[in-house]
Amino acid sequence: NIGKTINWTKVREAGCEFAIIRCGYTNLNRFNLHTDNDFSTFIKAAKKAGIKVGVYFFSQATTTEEAVKEAEYAIKAVKNAGVSLDLPFYMDVEYGSGSRLKAAKLSKAAQTKVITAFCDKVEKAGYRAGIYASKFFYYEQMDYTALAKKYVIWMAHYASKTDYKGEYTMWQHSSTGSVSGISGNVDLNVWYDCGSFSANSSTFKGAARIAGAYTVAGGTYTIASSLDE
Repeated sequence: NIGKTINWTKVREAGCEFAIIRCGYTNLNRFNLHTDNDFSTFIKAAKKAGIKVGVYFFSQATTTEEAVKEAEYAIKAVKNAGVSLDLPFYMDVEYGSGSRLKAAKLSKAAQTKVITAFCDKVEKAGYRAGIYASKFFYYEQMDYTALAKKYVIWMAHYASKTDYKGEYTMWQHSSTGSVSGISGNVDLNVWYDCGSFSANSSTFKGAARIAGAYTVAGGTYTIASSLDE
């Protein structure tokens, strides 16, 4: 459960153009899949307020088989919500306290295969697949260059300026932001729109390589929020 009280009209009036909303998650210490209690309510309300929406699923998949199961579960949750996506469908890949993924100690090659299995399943369902991870996770735990050629990259690096060397279309630069209409801290992101907002896998256009603080490669940026626990 995201556990936040949100007035989506105020969020839009505050200038947020998009939100990436968690549709579900896998437990850190066992392979149990869950849908966020507020997901359907939040994504419908955000769309009604004129906010463009994408989704993410918090993964702890340690094998390609588990990744496919997560993707199938997440796709079902999104379809059950009955709302079309404007932005990509992300796999959130990170560790946590007691994380079974961390304990698995996957190689870069194995982790890349797990991510590919999830993302390919999402794209076969008609969505544009993306990956969310920290700058350091991209560097140390996966083949980020190869993945960026196939999927949309959302990179987290909490700093005023990032030196991430890979390609990405969205940068999460803070976890302690404040947005009118949302209680508590909010993750803040810059979306580099170098084409059009579209979640359709055949028409989505991402950004070229981006470097530096709020530096845009041929497009514009907007500050917006993603919602975490």
